[in-house]
Amino acid sequence: MSKETDILILGGGAAALNAAKAARQWGPGLRIAMISEEALPPYSRPMLTKLPLRLYRPEPTIVEPLSWYREKKIELYLSTQIHELDPAEKTVKTSAGDFSYDRCIYALGASNFVPPFPGKDLPGVFTIRTDRDISEIRRCGMGAKSAVVIGGGVIGLEAAYMLWEYGLEVTVIETAPYLMPRLLDEASSRELERRMTHLKIITAAKVTGIGGQDRAECVCVEGLAPVPADLVIISCGVRANTSIAQRAGIAIERAIVVDEKMRTNLPNVYACGDCAQFRGINTGLWAQAAAEGSVAGTNAAGGSAEYTGSDMSLLLHCGEFDLFSTGDLGKKPGHTYEETVEIRTRKELFEVNPRAHAAFVRDFFEEGKLVGTFVLGDLSVLQEKNRKIFGGRS
Repeated sequence: MSKETDILILGGGAAALNAAKAARQWGPGLRIAMISEEALPPYSRPMLTKLPLRLYRPEPTIVEPLSWYREKKIELYLSTQIHELDPAEKTVKTSAGDFSYDRCIYALGASNFVPPFPGKDLPGVFTIRTDRDISEIRRCGMGAKSAVVIGGGVIGLEAAYMLWEYGLEVTVIETAPYLMPRLLDEASSRELERRMTHLKIITAAKVTGIGGQDRAECVCVEGLAPVPADLVIISCGVRANTSIAQRAGIAIERAIVVDEKMRTNLPNVYACGDCAQFRGINTGLWAQAAAEGSVAGTNAAGGSAEYTGSDMSLLLHCGEFDLFSTGDLGKKPGHTYEETVEIRTRKELFEVNPRAHAAFVRDFFEEGKLVGTFVLGDLSVLQEKNRKIFGGRS
């Protein structure tokens, strides 16, 4: 006997939670259920690498307590495996039994991509995606002296500083010529690297494997001596979780293809978040997942909403710097940009961090209009830059 629902949400991340919130707002009497494979209710994944590792506990990351789901009459099934979606029968098979639905929202997120390095399965090698990952890294890091982070993107750099603050010597290895190549231009990235004195940075590097007998001991890089590593974190991007969707006949490219209403090619099936792509784009950002989830939940509940984009700004607070970037940082092929660089200094009484008053600001213009900015250091210019780039929207 299937459990009957009006809206069945598959997933337990930002997209799923915001879909549930919007669906409940638009359909006060609808039967709504969420199914998540994780043991915790939806929590903030971005916070996993922002909290001090030594003091980490999951409670501060949880977005809504279990009492909230009871109050909103949203049935939440945790630690539940999703096996199959049958759009013809409008059912979903899970480890908690079968569910029937009127509308289904597919929000199963993404999984970390791990290149096929030799040694990738050794104890002491991790990726960061879940609360369990952080708990295991904390346990493993207690007796460690050195760590290597493979991947110099946002998560990689946050993880590197998290481990440095935990007392480890940390090396970041990036295959691209410079750090954060998806988000930053090379000149801005080099300025960032110059300020990172607590980490060892290796760019334009080819990792050939992870060495060790019974556990990770080093990372092997072509042309270099092995880099010591009691602990290794691989941060090489994510891949959309689409296998269940693919078997169900949902159209997929790099991720599930959706329109501006988050509809898939199948009737009554929506998709949103890290598992979906809109106009060929999937950034994997929390803000995009949350916005898409709200659209999917609204439309599934009978409302009308369209996804028009979300905040793609980058904001990092690390042990040595504050970083902000937003807009177009000279990345669009065929476009002509004008660039300006400004070094700002601001000294105020009782300044706690002496580095905070100095800022490196790189602005990008098209036809005289500010279209993007990168700021290192003093972030007091954020609102001003957002107003100029987005016309008052920030």
